[in-house]
Amino acid sequence: PTPTGEFAVLKKRPTVWYKGIDYDYPNTKWNLMFKKGNGLNYYIHGAYWHNDFGRPKSHGCVNEPHKYEYMGRLYDWASEGTQVTIE
Repeated sequence: PTPTGEFAVLKKRPTVWYKGIDYDYPNTKWNLMFKKGNGLNYYIHGAYWHNDFGRPKSHGCVNEPHKYEYMGRLYDWASEGTQVTIE
């Protein structure tokens, strides 16, 4: 599950390759890391592999539409240290 609480953007990464036992998503754009984990870090990022937002689809990340109008603009606006609240 996605961790809830108050966080801050720890790192911005323009692209990340998310890969695990049951997923493989290269070239995922607009990644904002908000929590470090043991083996898994938690990001807000664009998701090009589904269009079913608002339902759990990840291993804890927050998925946003993979369009500049959504995640790209947020990525450009946010800086390291920007507050993130997840409820």
